[in-house]
Amino acid sequence: MPEESAADGAKSVQVEVVVMFRAQAIEGMESELNDLLLWVAYQSRLEEGCVTYKVHQEDSDPRQFIVLERWATKAEHDIHMLKPYVANFNEDASEMVETSRSDITSILPGSGKAVARAPGTLTML
Repeated sequence: MPEESAADGAKSVQVEVVVMFRAQAIEGMESELNDLLLWVAYQSRLEEGCVTYKVHQEDSDPRQFIVLERWATKAEHDIHMLKPYVANFNEDASEMVETSRSDITSILPGSGKAVARAPGTLTML
């Protein structure tokens, strides 16, 4: 398991980060949101630390999208969130999305479990 030194010299284990982003497109904007999400997925997959980035659209309600991301470390996810295309996505999507929610969890090394890192997150067991 990779380790890094904390500021106080103690060893800390790096943990993977999992993000579940849910969005409901404004009626009639499904195709545009789909294209935008796929562009962000393409760009994200090119980044160091991106383990997986998948876009899903519900069959029963095409306005509903789920994006599943997995990052090797929190630091790499933090760098991802600072990319200009992420800021552009947030701005562009605001005109296409009725509601959205992001849940971020950290995978505990060797446990097969995840812990919540943000309010309202989904805890995976």
